Amino acid sequence: MMILDGDLERRSNNFDLIRLVAALFVLIGHAPAILYNQGFSFDPFHAIFGLRMQTLGVCVFFIVSGFLVSRSWEKRKSVYGFFVSRLLRIFPALIGVVLLSVLVLGPCLTTLNLADYFASPITAKYLQNISLYRMYYQLPGVFESNPHPGSVNGSLWTLPYEFTCYMLLVVLGSFKVLENRYATLLFALMLFISYWLFQPILDVVVLPVFGIDFKNFLPLLIYFSTGMVFYQFRNSLRFGWLGWAFCGVVCVLIQLGIIPQIMIAWILPYLVLSISFSKKIKFNDFGRYGDFSYGFFLYAFPIQQLIVYLSPFKLTVFPMVMLSIVCTLPFAIVSWRLIEKPALGLRSWLIKS
Repeated sequence: MMILDGDLERRSNNFDLIRLVAALFVLIGHAPAILYNQGFSFDPFHAIFGLRMQTLGVCVFFIVSGFLVSRSWEKRKSVYGFFVSRLLRIFPALIGVVLLSVLVLGPCLTTLNLADYFASPITAKYLQNISLYRMYYQLPGVFESNPHPGSVNGSLWTLPYEFTCYMLLVVLGSFKVLENRYATLLFALMLFISYWLFQPILDVVVLPVFGIDFKNFLPLLIYFSTGMVFYQFRNSLRFGWLGWAFCGVVCVLIQLGIIPQIMIAWILPYLVLSISFSKKIKFNDFGRYGDFSYGFFLYAFPIQQLIVYLSPFKLTVFPMVMLSIVCTLPFAIVSWRLIEKPALGLRSWLIKS
């Protein structure tokens, strides 16, 4: 099987399903930490890929983003048009969840009186999350007695890193790097080799203005860049059982410590894309009612914290996950219908004007 240009159209692939599954991985992976302030005693994804379930979900997001956002740049090749699309995709829903947390969730749950709550510098800092950079995770007096205390929305940490990847992609596109697939491959390989050789040095690098630390950023950028590479070589890719067998061998070698764990960044895109474009696994109409993955990602963590806070008895992981999915889905639907979809509808008008 190979990727044809027609397969890139939204109704011709499984990307909507893949993104929602990635968001579910993040929700499920966070459940034991929110319940008990610890991870799974056994995580099958960690045993296979060396990545915790929630980390795997985030990495899949970055791979898919690197692949699809490369296409967005190729179609537009306009810095203005590209950033309009990215801003409309990221910020409206982010603003919605931040305001809902500060103006509804916080006042209802805080142990402080409302005057002290709104006067607190912590509340003002949390509102700064709307700017995307320098994320803050606590609201005064909220969830302080939970097993995972204080954190209102721990999932937000990935968003500045993703938007920074977008900015870097624009730089590469503006310097014509993305017009040559081998130049894109060289860039991704340089990132990979640099991280492999100089990880202890790079792990302590922080961009103080943006609050971006390379310890978290570089691995995610590598996943994003491999998504870019796979897009550039999309017409040369072949998916089949031999490719899956090769990926399995690499996973075994990683677990044995023979090759570095970051090699999974070159294996995971193949697996993700082979499912996304599979002719046997056909969920290409999965998103006909909307793309709920981003809203699901944004609201899952605070809803899980709220479930723990309100529960009259100690939950276990499975009922916690089921309850979280049921409670998060309506917020994701409302976010898509009332915020994300209308915002994206402004794209053509803003780009033309």
